[in-house]
Amino acid sequence: MPAPDARARFAGRNLLIAVSRNNDPDWIATWAEAHVTGEGTDAVIVIDNGSDRYDAETVSTMLSAIPGLRDHLVLSAPVPYGPPGGTKKLEVPPRFFQTAMLNLVRLHHAPRARGVLSLDIDEIMRPGPVSVYDMAARSRSGQVAFRGRWCYAAGGNPAPQTAHTLIVPGQNPCMPKWCVMPQSVSGRFNWTVHRLGGPLHQLSQQRAPMFWHCFQTSTSWKKDRSTTPDGARPDPDLAADWSHLLPRVQGNAG
Repeated sequence: MPAPDARARFAGRNLLIAVSRNNDPDWIATWAEAHVTGEGTDAVIVIDNGSDRYDAETVSTMLSAIPGLRDHLVLSAPVPYGPPGGTKKLEVPPRFFQTAMLNLVRLHHAPRARGVLSLDIDEIMRPGPVSVYDMAARSRSGQVAFRGRWCYAAGGNPAPQTAHTLIVPGQNPCMPKWCVMPQSVSGRFNWTVHRLGGPLHQLSQQRAPMFWHCFQTSTSWKKDRSTTPDGARPDPDLAADWSHLLPRVQGNAG
């Protein structure tokens, strides 16, 4: 049985969660700050999968400096990730570690949170008129599912999110991610990387891509993500989103 204080700590919070290994701490801070600004995130859990470039305290210090972030937790989990490989259509990928950790958070830390948004460090929600937490709260199922759009950095190589200023017109959207109210019907299903709640996931999925997937904000642990594809071109909406979400970061970069 989880300790009561573990559940109470994030009660009522708009919680953002991700698994990370050796991602630049600046990337992690940028990811968190963008969602504080754009979505009203006020708590973050980073599940560190055995980073050997820095310790958990380094990440915690970066998160502590973000205005508006009221609480954060860096969970150390230095165990094997499992097979990252692809699967056939309609199969659930065997991401054993990530699925297990998402459900540890579901049961141990987040059951009393207002909402939980699951996005990787290289994924940042686009700002909209209503936060994704509010969208989930207003839905009948208690969740919202959404796809993303790949974006690219002009210089190639590992790059921070705000260096991504290019898109490839007509490119297929990314796999879906989700935001859920833990105490809703959907919140009681097992959480997986790209979906939860079976048919409820399909019913709640939005048509338009809602997050930017930053191709070169990556350690290329699964496959090479260091190059920019031919045909990538500047996108004014992408530049405008960075200016809105991360004015402090943009200012420091300039």
